[in-house]
Parts: sequence; C-alpha cells; structure tokens
Amino acid sequence: DLGPDDLSTFNQLGISLRKQGRWLDAVKEYKRAFSLAPNSDVLHYNIAMAYAEGGDFKTANHMMLKAFSLNAALPNSSATIAYNMAQVFIKGYAQAKAVRCLEIALELRPDFAEARELLAQANEMNNAEPQQA
Repeated sequence: DLGPDDLSTFNQLGISLRKQGRWLDAVKEYKRAFSLAPNSDVLHYNIAMAYAEGGDFKTANHMMLKAFSLNAALPNSSATIAYNMAQVFIKGYAQAKAVRCLEIALELRPDFAEARELLAQANEMNNAEPQQA
C-alpha cells in the first residue's frame, strides 16, 4: 500500500534516474507517483525536467506550466528552480514566463551569471519577434 509519504521516495528515485541519464525511467517513476499526488507542483516540475532532459520540450513545457499553475510561487523557492523553469519555458515558447522566472532567479541570486545570460537571450528573442499590427 502506497501513501502520500511515499511521494518523497518516488521523487528521489526519479532524480537519481535523471542523474544517470535515464530520463525515460524517471518519467515512469514520476507517473507512478501521480496516483499519490496528482496535484503536486514538485512532481510536475520534476517530470518536466525529465522530459526536457530527453529533448521533449513540448511535453516538458506542458508539465512545467502545470507546476506553475499549481504553485505560482514555485520559482521563488530557489534561484536554481527558477532558472530551470525558465530554460523549459524558453524552449516551450512561454517567453513571458521565462523572463519572469529569470528575474526571480536574479532577485534571489544577483550573481547568477547563467540566469543573466539567459535573460539577455530571452529579451533578444522577444525583441526579434515581429510586432502585431
């Protein structure tokens, strides 16, 4: 019998599998955990990261948007989480959310050089998009 306390175990297993480059196995474990916590923002975040590591940015973006909808304050939990969310949002064409996450990352950690560089890229992408009439 699995319960909500087992969510942490599934989460750690998924992270471990991702670190081994086994993103698809991580997705399977995260999906098993959905039966325990279908509305876990952390679970949606981690499955989004697994899909991103596998190059499936469409699904990664969908899952990250779900994580964000479940907890709009998720990017505020750490500069790294905000940065990771931004990376997924940029590749999933959610530019405004990417920019906001990068701004949060830099508020939390002003010396975060990678976040500053990605923010500059995101702003360039926004400026390069054709303007609607």
